[in-house]
Amino acid sequence: MTAFALMVPLQAQSADLCERVAGWMAGDAAQAEMILPTAAAPPLCGTSLALSGATSVHCAWGYPYRADAARAAFDDLAAQLNLCFEEGETVSKDQIVNHPDSYDLLEFEGEKGRLALSLKDKGARQETFIFLRAERANAD
Repeated sequence: MTAFALMVPLQAQSADLCERVAGWMAGDAAQAEMILPTAAAPPLCGTSLALSGATSVHCAWGYPYRADAARAAFDDLAAQLNLCFEEGETVSKDQIVNHPDSYDLLEFEGEKGRLALSLKDKGARQETFIFLRAERANAD
């Protein structure tokens, strides 16, 4: 079983994705490239530290501006991630951002942490990005 409580029945593809995301959240950076294997280029990834002391990891995949492939990859990844979490997804349409032309955000929460998936069009750069950010749960 993965670090997430998985729902049954899961398709093999979704189960594999859940394993890769769990590994990435646990610190295995190599798993990030396999989260979106259809992307044209490897993701740009990093780690950050919150004021609370919690660690977050994040990756971004770039696509041509408003490419249909970006929307399709985002929708597919969202559907698969939803199967990784018992709680399911919380959809947020928060438009209080100062840079993208459009912005979709989905948040997922499970026992090992919180995951945010977003799709952002950035007109000034003529690029669309899929961002995946994970906040690891604090160990008690």
